[in-house]
Amino acid sequence: MANRFKDPTMRREYDAAVAMFRQEHRNLFANGAPHRGSSLASQFWHGFNGTSMGAGFTDRASKQTLMYAYWSAGRDMRAELEKRTMGELTLVQQQLLTAVAMGKLKKELGSQAMAAALESKR
Repeated sequence: MANRFKDPTMRREYDAAVAMFRQEHRNLFANGAPHRGSSLASQFWHGFNGTSMGAGFTDRASKQTLMYAYWSAGRDMRAELEKRTMGELTLVQQQLLTAVAMGKLKKELGSQAMAAALESKR
């Protein structure tokens, strides 16, 4: 994905997050799993998983933070991985995409179970 930030600091941080992901750097990975040891790493993984904390990045001011640069990098890295075939991905990247898919499945199944439970109480 292309870096769409115009601010030099935001561009640099976005590029740093992308490089760390591609190198499976210890700032983002711990033993092949997502490492959320810092707020920036946590935001990267929120972006990768398609989630956000609180209201997310809804206003102009929040989109001018380093956290938004990392969140955007995570979102873009996931989109990039989803465009590739599994044979092109490293084992860690395959596991990450599988974990995201399983999280979606668990959420969907949980919602269905909750709906069924509510329906049975009627």
